[in-house]
Amino acid sequence: MATASSIVRRALRLISAIDPAEAVPAQDMQDGIASLNNLGQRWLANGLIAAWTDVSLPTDSVVTPAAANDALSYALALKVAPEYGIQVSDVVIAQAEEEKRLLWRDRLATADTTVNGVILRALRIISSPGVTPDSVSFSSALVTLNAMLAEWHEAAIGLPDYSVTGLADTLASDAGDREAIAYQLAIRLAPEYGAELSPLAMQAANDSMNRLRLRYFQPGCVDFSELPSPHIGFNIETGE
Repeated sequence: MATASSIVRRALRLISAIDPAEAVPAQDMQDGIASLNNLGQRWLANGLIAAWTDVSLPTDSVVTPAAANDALSYALALKVAPEYGIQVSDVVIAQAEEEKRLLWRDRLATADTTVNGVILRALRIISSPGVTPDSVSFSSALVTLNAMLAEWHEAAIGLPDYSVTGLADTLASDAGDREAIAYQLAIRLAPEYGAELSPLAMQAANDSMNRLRLRYFQPGCVDFSELPSPHIGFNIETGE
């Protein structure tokens, strides 16, 4: 697992702010750690990473998947370069963009059971070109999700959770429910990104929603004791 020191040190090497054989000055390390925390918190809020815990010491471990280490190092290099008056090379800029693109791709492929994950899955269903974490309003998507779940609750569909407050909240629903939620959320979000779901995606959305409705369908009960006896006759003359 990478440490704060290894991420910061590599970022500074990428922009030639330090000699590879030199130790990072203490103040530069602390400034780098502060920038790293800001970067991690922003990526968490944007949905690019599933978790982030601020680090304070150079030896603290960075709680992200190993695949995110390169992306963090390159992004941090771009972030701190102006502080050193350094013009970042086109090669480093291009690689930073590529690492972030790969991280975004991997994140979409591993959406988890949190609200964040459900929104990510909806975006994967949309598959709109150019949709990246920086261009997605997760807070707006959360409002849309809550509105949709509230409507479903009003319609007595029966989901166990119909109101969430944060992106890190875990939906109590199971995989089948989350599939229906993600597809329906994709339908609602697609117009915001100039996208339209494919016929196959729409069919999957309908199928998952039908399964959800069937699962929570509550058949009504009829009290036949209140109905007239089928053996009672009808008198044509009296009308009784």
